[in-house]
Amino acid sequence: MQKLYPWEDWLGKPRTVILRGVHYRCSQASMAQSIRNAASQRGVRVRVVDTNTEIIIEVKDETRGELPVSSDSNGPPVRLESCPLPQG
Repeated sequence: MQKLYPWEDWLGKPRTVILRGVHYRCSQASMAQSIRNAASQRGVRVRVVDTNTEIIIEVKDETRGELPVSSDSNGPPVRLESCPLPQG
């Protein structure tokens, strides 16, 4: 049986951009949910960005606890575990 989508390829990279009509034919919302479901089944955490013409899949790096920087981000990523807690 052939798989409909190359999940291992898409979810195996830090960032993947897929285009409606090229990589998938369903609605943006359906594809975004399919991506989340596939990631969850594989134990992968993702951020899905819907730009209305494409979907950007950003895979969370579990070892560093951060998401890759998206193209609209200003500055380097911040590691959450390095942020000090307020004292009070």
